[in-house]
Amino acid sequence: MATATRWRVCIPAWIEEISLSERDRLAGYAYAMDSLRQGAGASLCLLPFLWMMQQFRSGALGLEADPVNWITHFTGNWAVWILLASLSITPVRRLHPMLGNLIRFRRMLGLYAFFYATLHLATYVFLFSGYDLPTVLASVKAGHLGMIVDEWKVVWPTIWVT
Repeated sequence: MATATRWRVCIPAWIEEISLSERDRLAGYAYAMDSLRQGAGASLCLLPFLWMMQQFRSGALGLEADPVNWITHFTGNWAVWILLASLSITPVRRLHPMLGNLIRFRRMLGLYAFFYATLHLATYVFLFSGYDLPTVLASVKAGHLGMIVDEWKVVWPTIWVT
């Protein structure tokens, strides 16, 4: 009787021990794959910025008719496209159960959209002002940026929500 009781107690523990180690191995593999996917996604999101920096360093940006306008539109367009990609993750992941892992990329995409929106705003404020920092700071303190500051106050809390 004692052997049968001990046998029933030992077998589930032994099976659970194997399944736990197997689960840990698979979890480590899944974590590594998620890290690779996150890294690939971050690299893809940074490619437009790196391309813009390459255009600047090579002097090709100076060949544009209005380089400041080009930078402003470039960063603004990428901010909008990445924001749309981030917002489209929720409806897309509901299409199929296999797409549920896309939710892990939503925050990263939202932060990159915020990064490009910040570059867009900085380009608009500082480059269109002609690098006149005292005037820019005085207008910020006086609250004369109007619509830009109001829009920025609306957008700023969204990075903490995503």
